[in-house]
Amino acid sequence: MLDLSSPTLDWLPLLHLAAATIPLVRADARTLRLPNALTVPGLAVTAAVAFATGDAAAVGMLVAASLVGAVVWQAGCLGLGDVKLLAWLAGASALTDALGPLRVLAAAGAASAVVAAALLGAASGARVGVGGWSRVRVPLGPALLIGFWFGVLLPPAA
Repeated sequence: MLDLSSPTLDWLPLLHLAAATIPLVRADARTLRLPNALTVPGLAVTAAVAFATGDAAAVGMLVAASLVGAVVWQAGCLGLGDVKLLAWLAGASALTDALGPLRVLAAAGAASAVVAAALLGAASGARVGVGGWSRVRVPLGPALLIGFWFGVLLPPAA
């Protein structure tokens, strides 16, 4: 659960994400695209804060999420907007320690879910969220954002 008692520079990506969540969900639900006008600034702010604060875990999460997303994108099962959003979520989570000590496990679980969805899509001959040659197109952004905010705002199970 997020500790609201002492906000710092590390919170800037999370606050930016809070402001962008509804426009991101709307855009992806309507157009199946996460606009660069929303994702690029969020990712840039997250990367800048991670490097400025010297937070190696946040830099690592940004890189890892970008690499996993790029592999799944290359397989044709994920859009580039989703890749940028994944990296933004991973970086914001690591910077604020929003997911507590389970952040690495949560990131691994999210990455596994994306990879599993990609494999299922490939096995069924469907391509999710890519170009005009897909049979199944699903907006992934809303699901990623809802899952992220549940993880951040709900208290951990006792």
